[in-house]
Parts: sequence; structure tokens; C-alpha cells
Amino acid sequence: MPGSPKPKRDPSEIDVRKVIEDSTERMSLRALEKKGFKRVRVLNEEIIRNLIAQAVEAAIKTRLGDKAHLLSETGDIEEESRKELKRLMKEHAESEQAHSAASARAGGLQEQIAALEDEIVKGHLDLEREREAIFQRGVLSAQEQVRELEKKARKLDAENAQLCASAGIERPEGGFPLGAAPANLEAMIKTVIESIQAQQDSEEISGLRDELKALAERDNKMADQMKNILREELSKRPVAGGMTKSQVEFAEASVESLFGEFGTDIETNIEQVEAKEEKSTGVGGVLERLKKMKKGDKKDG
Repeated sequence: MPGSPKPKRDPSEIDVRKVIEDSTERMSLRALEKKGFKRVRVLNEEIIRNLIAQAVEAAIKTRLGDKAHLLSETGDIEEESRKELKRLMKEHAESEQAHSAASARAGGLQEQIAALEDEIVKGHLDLEREREAIFQRGVLSAQEQVRELEKKARKLDAENAQLCASAGIERPEGGFPLGAAPANLEAMIKTVIESIQAQQDSEEISGLRDELKALAERDNKMADQMKNILREELSKRPVAGGMTKSQVEFAEASVESLFGEFGTDIETNIEQVEAKEEKSTGVGGVLERLKKMKKGDKKDG
């Protein structure tokens, strides 16, 4: 190729082209023909090079004599060197190929690691969303339970007021202990809801449910106390002088209406009470006991 650098020549190698140019002269075919040379023998450069190599080898053998075998040994060494060079080059190529394969595998592993990291991040996000959804469901459920308790407490308070009105008894300010529950319950509801909004894990939700359960148990306990007072007062009526028939029917209906929704089995001996037409202080005694229970509840608070 034009402009490409010429390969370096071994100094010990004979420059055949230069030898030919130095030892010959240029002559045209017409000039040769004038000199009587119609045909000439032509040797190309490669043939001349081989001839020179053979001549040199023959001259060396002649000079070396019995040491001429060193030339063949030199050739063997050269051949072995070529083979060793080829082997090393092959090993190098195989090593490069193995390195390329290892690099490709490493790249694949890096991609897998990145994909796994993405999946882990996605899993954490999904878990957090699910946790938030569970928490919100718990909040809604707790709020619904609070509303139900508030509804029951207000209903109970209204029934207490109706009981007082039907019996012609002035209802104490603030209602009876059980009837006063809605006001306290409203404050508790506010506290519970604020606690729900401020807390973010299942343990706190569980604590909230325990509070709601305790609140329901408190209402049930208060209802049981009223039931026991009524049962005790009604059971004493034969001794105290009895109740009128209308009072017996009213008391029986009020007790059943007041405590039926809590699933309490009320056993009374109302049927054993003698219906008399004279005045009785039975219901008044019940209300007095309720007043005392209300005062005791305020002291405990």
C-alpha cells in the first residue's frame, strides 16, 4: 500500500534485489537481439534467493565439517519455538475468551441484582400500603363501635328519663349514673379518636379495642348494678307492703326494656309480689339507690 512503512530487514540477510541490481546491467530486448541473443533465460528473485540460501548452507557445512549437525538441531529448536509460540498464543486467546465470558456473566448478575433490588423496594411499598389500609380499616371499625356505644348509652339515658317521668319522680340533675354515661362517653370518644389519629401501628389499635371493650363492660356492669337493685327492691315488696298492679306491670316492662338489649337474662319474682291498692315507696326506693350509686360514681371519677 502507498505510504505504508517498509518492513525492517534482518542485517544478516542478503539483499538479493540489491545484489542483482549491483551485479547486472539493464538492457533492452532490442539491444540483446542486435547482439544475437534472441532467447534468454530468466530467473526471478525468489529462485535466486533460494539458490543463495542453498549456497550459503553448503558453504557453512563445508566449513563446519563434523559440526554440521548443529544446523539441523538449530532448525529443530526453531520449529519447537514456533510450536511453543503457537501454544502460548492459543492459551492467550482462550484466556481472553474466558475473561470475556466471565465479564458477560458478571454483567448479567448485576442486572439480576438490580432487578431484585427493585422488587424489594416495590415489596416494601406494597407492604406499607397494605399496613396503612389495615390501619384505616381498624380506625373506621373503632369509630363505628364508638358510635354504637354512644347510641346505646343515649337510648339508656332516655329510658331512664322516661322511667322517672312515668313514675312521677323528678329526675336528678345530670341523670342517673348510667344515664350520665353519654356525656362522659363523648369525652372518651374524642380522646379515643385523637389517639387513633396519632398512632400508626397494630399494637396501638389493639389497645384502642381494649379501651372500647372496657367501656362496653363498664356500661354492662352499670346496667347489671341497676338490675340487681331493682330485683332486690322488688323482692322486698311483699314485706314492705306490696305494689299496685299498674306499678308491677310498669316495673316489669321497664326492666325488660332497659336491660333486654344487653342480652342479660333477668329473673325476677315480680309474679310473686302481691298487688295491693295502697301506696308504695318501692320505685322511690329504687331511685334513691340510683342517686347514691351516681354519687359514688362521681367520687370514683
